[in-house]
Amino acid sequence: MRELADKRKIRLSDETVYILGALLLSLATAMLSAADFGLSVIVSSAYLVSLRAPLLTFGRAEYLVQGILFCIFCIIMKQVRLLLYFGAFLSGLIYGLMLDLWKMAVPQFNPDIHPSGDAGHGVLQRAADRRIQPMV
Repeated sequence: MRELADKRKIRLSDETVYILGALLLSLATAMLSAADFGLSVIVSSAYLVSLRAPLLTFGRAEYLVQGILFCIFCIIMKQVRLLLYFGAFLSGLIYGLMLDLWKMAVPQFNPDIHPSGDAGHGVLQRAADRRIQPMV
């Protein structure tokens, strides 16, 4: 009986599950930002940066914020284990690239083509308009 159960198990490599998880997570973030349903705290900072800096896409702003957090973490820890810590930054980079990929692949996720929320001024956009001064 156990031999039959072992034959029916679906075996996926760790890398496959990781890539699938990153794809689904970035898809969910792209959908939430396009629908203006709100974002988590860690993602919203990158979203606000991308709204204020026209040269940065949401994905680029994401790995910029991740890079800043990575540097702060290394300063606080007073050590850099490049291989171990760089894996976390690499995850943020892959996530940011996939987020930009979704925005390019699905036009409804691109705020330049289809503004999110009410005429491009959703909850996060209104918060950004009130609290952050325009960059000169």
